[in-house]
Amino acid sequence: MSNLEELCLYFKCSCKKLFVDGNDLKANIINHLPRLKTFKFNICSLIDHYNPIDLLTNEDIQNIFNRFSNNQIISFVDYFPDKNEGQYHIYSYSFTLTSYECITNNFPGRLYTYVRKVLLFDEHPFEHKCFLRIQKSFLSIEDLTVTNQKPQYEKLNNGNRDLSLIHYHHLTCLDPIEVHDDCIE
Repeated sequence: MSNLEELCLYFKCSCKKLFVDGNDLKANIINHLPRLKTFKFNICSLIDHYNPIDLLTNEDIQNIFNRFSNNQIISFVDYFPDKNEGQYHIYSYSFTLTSYECITNNFPGRLYTYVRKVLLFDEHPFEHKCFLRIQKSFLSIEDLTVTNQKPQYEKLNNGNRDLSLIHYHHLTCLDPIEVHDDCIE
């Protein structure tokens, strides 16, 4: 494998104490592939029973990837206190997969031309601006799954005033799993 020039790595894993991060990728993969020119990856790392003292911020995680050259790295981290779980999503851009899972309110946006299927989950309510960011990021979305039982603060405080209608032009399947009525509207 030392002659490998291109690697696409996509996985989702559960960890006990620490997220899979850039240090892991460099030590366990990159350093062993001296001819590697192209490295595309998408990693969703989940952690159970995290210690609040050891929580990393998105900035901490981004700093780990400063040493990777020729790649635009996108990451976001979420902590779910109700479940005592954490999630760390990191990937190289451009994103070439056709489905994007584990999207939360911390999703940073961008344009994902290949994605057709999106799965949203969060313990915090999905507000109108998040659904708008999803619509602008995934122009060809056909299948949308939403899991969120929290009411939207904007609707509680503002009603439906000033909220534009969001159109998903290619959407053929909407799967609301355990959602609050605000998400369906």
